[in-house]
Amino acid sequence: MWSIIDQVRFSVCVPWVRSAERFFRKHTANSSIITKSAVPFSEPGTDISVPTKLLSHHLTNSPIQLDAEGIPFANPSSDLSFGTFASLFPPTDQSFAARLFRLGDALFDDIDLRLDDSVSIDVRNRVHAVRRKEALSKWPASSFRHLKQPRKLCQFDVR
Repeated sequence: MWSIIDQVRFSVCVPWVRSAERFFRKHTANSSIITKSAVPFSEPGTDISVPTKLLSHHLTNSPIQLDAEGIPFANPSSDLSFGTFASLFPPTDQSFAARLFRLGDALFDDIDLRLDDSVSIDVRNRVHAVRRKEALSKWPASSFRHLKQPRKLCQFDVR
């Protein structure tokens, strides 16, 4: 008898376990029939080096520890951020994953304000808002610079 997680692996396909009765609605004398199939993560022939590199980076920065009951959990480092994932991609990479991590960096990662400790909280908040807006404003230009002309989202035919 194999368990639901019979092998931990990272590949193009993931194991998909389902109850035959639940998904196929067939009634048999033995209602505990289990069917195992593979569901592709991506198109066949897709390079899996990028997901492997991302997973490796995450695991390197997230030591697996045991809680009080002995159950393992990942404890991500405080240094792990969208920017660290974005740095794994070359600056010219325009893939979905690269753009997504760059957007996460612009939206959520810490911003070094480079301000003296004596600066008031109101000024700090304003500088933070301006720098966050600047980072977010730079994202579309860097993410879609490969497009010659912006795509039209809607076209109206006015005659």
